[in-house]
Amino acid sequence: IKKITKGKQRIVDIRPLVREIEVVQSTDALQLRMILGAGDRGSARPDVVVEEIYGAPKDFFEIRRERLLQECKGELVSPLD
Repeated sequence: IKKITKGKQRIVDIRPLVREIEVVQSTDALQLRMILGAGDRGSARPDVVVEEIYGAPKDFFEIRRERLLQECKGELVSPLD
């Protein structure tokens, strides 16, 4: 993706930050479920990933965060556990 920070444009490969992605059929719509990385290596925002995959503006989709996870000993766990 093209990313602009502090007035400079650069190309960023977000593929390593997309840990999991799947399409799920619900009763009235298709859902795209993602597990995205965030940390020292950068982050991938859901709206940016959806725009890159479908080429549609982020306002076309409803984006909702279901949970926030952290990696601990190779496992994804809730920080509240």
